[in-house]
Amino acid sequence: MTEYFSMKEYRLNVRISDGEYLALEKAASERKMSKSEYIREVLDNSFNFKSREQYALEKQLISEINHIGININQIARNNNSELYFDSDKKKLFMLMNEVLEIIQKAVG
Repeated sequence: MTEYFSMKEYRLNVRISDGEYLALEKAASERKMSKSEYIREVLDNSFNFKSREQYALEKQLISEINHIGININQIARNNNSELYFDSDKKKLFMLMNEVLEIIQKAVG
């Protein structure tokens, strides 16, 4: 279970049937969890809350791709100004490969 939203500030009262209660009790027991822990886990999975680590990784990924994008824009500007060199072309392909590697690492 993720702990991104670790502060438990709200209490929720819900009415459920006998069958739903027994199913909840059984599912929580099988996972050696309290009913509250089990419900929070189901909510986390249902709403796809992110862990702190996942949030930090995504923030870093966005920052790195932004910096790479800036470099690509500079290369494109140089190309349009006819200041484009073969070294720029090599750098462009290197940066594009770096973007692919970062995305594959984040997804995989």
